Amino acid sequence: MARYHEQHVTALSAMLKQYGGHELICVQDGTFNIPNSIIMPDYISALPDYLPKLLAWSEEFHSIINRRFISIDLDTVILSDIGYIFDNDLPFYIWNEAVKEAYNSSLFVLSVNHYNNVWNDLSPNKLLVAKSKARKWTGDQSWIEYVLGSNMPTFGKDTGVIRYRPSKHRLDKPKRAKALFFCGPYDPITEGDKSSWIKANYPIGNVSPQSLNLPINAGLSSN
Repeated sequence: MARYHEQHVTALSAMLKQYGGHELICVQDGTFNIPNSIIMPDYISALPDYLPKLLAWSEEFHSIINRRFISIDLDTVILSDIGYIFDNDLPFYIWNEAVKEAYNSSLFVLSVNHYNNVWNDLSPNKLLVAKSKARKWTGDQSWIEYVLGSNMPTFGKDTGVIRYRPSKHRLDKPKRAKALFFCGPYDPITEGDKSSWIKANYPIGNVSPQSLNLPINAGLSSN
């Protein structure tokens, strides 16, 4: 399993700024030394199966963000502006490159105060029911499909957002690729040691957390 740290946050922020001028807000459990972040309470960060990512659907989180936002995972190399994918009025729009699941939560857009039931309905009993009905259980994206169904609007690899596979992509950069997500045991830093094109496009080592001036410093309630 890949491990992530401050360098992944600063690299992602730098790529988003380079391609489209987008700002990154880091949501974390407090272990990263990032000067401005949204810090999850322990009871959320301790949830299993990537369920802490469901915080993005909570009313409390929406009150901090207070605007339509894109959720993006750290395990990505960005090669071009991906903002155009979300140039629509859809309150929810999510990547569909997942195995035996409708959604991949590595990248989606969400309007505040929409579909808060994805967070509000979360409970141990309902999780057990969701797991029993799932074709495959990976955690947060499985729960999203359980709550919202499998027919929400999605985008795919035709947009240039690609699921990274070493056997296909390590040696050569995919044509027309705008972003690659590693989705598993690989990460951009370790793969950069094996792939010249990843190393050339991933800004590791030349960006510090203090230089980014990330825009929010906030905590969420522990209740």
